[in-house]
Amino acid sequence: MINKTIAFLVRSTALVVICPLAFFADDRQLERLQYNNPGLVVDLGVGLWAWPLPMDFDQDGDHDLVVVCPDKPFNGTYFFENTGGDLALPVFEPPVRISKGNHNVQVSYVDGEPRVLSPGIEHTEFYQQGIDTGKALGLSNNDIYTAKGNIRAKQWKYVDYDGDGALDIVTGFGDWTDYGWDDAYNGKGEWTNGPLRGLVFWVRNLGTTEKPRY
Repeated sequence: MINKTIAFLVRSTALVVICPLAFFADDRQLERLQYNNPGLVVDLGVGLWAWPLPMDFDQDGDHDLVVVCPDKPFNGTYFFENTGGDLALPVFEPPVRISKGNHNVQVSYVDGEPRVLSPGIEHTEFYQQGIDTGKALGLSNNDIYTAKGNIRAKQWKYVDYDGDGALDIVTGFGDWTDYGWDDAYNGKGEWTNGPLRGLVFWVRNLGTTEKPRY
């Protein structure tokens, strides 16, 4: 009886191991699940954590939309072309992927032109390479702000904050140290953690726009 039980357990374990391997052996069998209204057709959409960058990406005189998405399976930077030319009610084409995606990508407008930043990096070839390439700014998030806990948002933008003619950097940080996570309610529905803190810092440029000294 014991031998039969052992043999049964061995066969069962083998099935548990083999079945997942067979399931993942060919990823062409995987099918993306539909969601929301399955009959709805929407061109303007990406995945989770979308960072919109409105700009005239194709430089034809109207506003397009570039959206950076860091999630899976939609990771990428996508160009939605405004083909109608209408600034108030634009009609966008389906997206074209132009590069990888990432968190915290921001657009600043300097003399009417978009300048795209990630923390510590300017993507100087954005029209050609998206965010696949970039120029280091000589600063990091830790040079500006550190926290004991989790920091989520880390947004960098160019602005001449003090009006001296040289571009400074303004950064925004979301500090979740005291907040923790969204599950901190007790049985009475009372919040037991601290607040979610947002902080904005001015990084002054003591040099020039061409040769910054932050």
